[in-house]
Amino acid sequence: MNKQKNEFDYSLDYDSIDFRKHPELYRVGRGEQGVLMVEPYKSEILPHWRFKTPEIAENSSNKIYQQFLDYKSSSQS
Repeated sequence: MNKQKNEFDYSLDYDSIDFRKHPELYRVGRGEQGVLMVEPYKSEILPHWRFKTPEIAENSSNKIYQQFLDYKSSSQS
């Protein structure tokens, strides 16, 4: 099965685009490089992105995963 992906659009103005308001513009890139540089990820996820020690990383990942679950349940309502 050959599933075609939409190519990542490097021409967009990522400094000003808010993907919460325009999710149709989001494209998955290789390795998701730069994802924490755009909205809403920059203001919603980046403050919790920590990995200095295993304990800090686990707390960080738990918080980010909970944000994902909250987002998923709110989008299904």
